[in-house]
Amino acid sequence: MKLSGFKILVLEDDPIIALDVEMSLQDYGADVVHCLSPEEALEAMTQHVFNCAVLDVNLGKNKTCADVAVRLKENGIPFILHSGDLRRRGELIEEIGAPVVVKPSSDEQLVNCLVDHLIQTGHLSA
Repeated sequence: MKLSGFKILVLEDDPIIALDVEMSLQDYGADVVHCLSPEEALEAMTQHVFNCAVLDVNLGKNKTCADVAVRLKENGIPFILHSGDLRRRGELIEEIGAPVVVKPSSDEQLVNCLVDHLIQTGHLSA
């Protein structure tokens, strides 16, 4: 399994999308921790050692994944963005500078993007 042994942070405010992403990653062997808010994700990062993350950009109530992305970068943890809000958050997405999977996406698109990024960053062998 492509992601066997990986602990993955999923930051997604929509419970249905989060469940879909979580199940997709689990199908490829990952252990997933889902968080609904940036605050919850930052707290989870103090309790778990993550190998990588999938972040929704726009988290409602004028919240974004920016603070979580900064913390992940500081800790050298690779991540991808999973967003359907490319127009309104285009500048933020460019500023964060991570691969983007556009919602809605298939399970394969999401997992392949994450795996490709992990290989490119040296966190997974090809």
